[in-house]
Amino acid sequence: MRNWQKYAIKMLALTNLLNFLIGAYWLQFAVSNFRFPTEIAEDAPYASQVFHAMWTINAICLLALLVAGIYLWRIHPWGVKLCFALFIFELLYWGVKKPIMFLLLKSDSHIALLIRGSINSASTLGNAGLAVQQEILYPLFGLLLLIAAVRRQSPPPDSHTSHR
Repeated sequence: MRNWQKYAIKMLALTNLLNFLIGAYWLQFAVSNFRFPTEIAEDAPYASQVFHAMWTINAICLLALLVAGIYLWRIHPWGVKLCFALFIFELLYWGVKKPIMFLLLKSDSHIALLIRGSINSASTLGNAGLAVQQEILYPLFGLLLLIAAVRRQSPPPDSHTSHR
């Protein structure tokens, strides 16, 4: 592994730690400030369940980010594997929300409308732990940096065999 690759992995580890600290702060803020207004309870009856599900997903992702950062700092293969899995999961987590909301909007079902309203009501605070990562596209840039840093370099062609 070249020096720039080790440096990139160490920087990714530190960025993981920073994102963990920021995300943990906002996640704690979200859980302490989640108050579901009763006046919108008719339009979003599942907001509390959606909030807790999103909050749990965010907490698990943040813990995985911390563990991955520790392993990355040690240049351990598990750090790379965990980061790959986590970054891909986070990209999918953010990527599937829009199509789901679109399908719920296009549905004529009353329950779909209630689920959509619940997701809308809860997603800002429920996803507070990963919001900063989403805003700066950290999973995407982290994944690209990780791919560049761990990509195996092909050996230079053998000069003796190339002239035959």
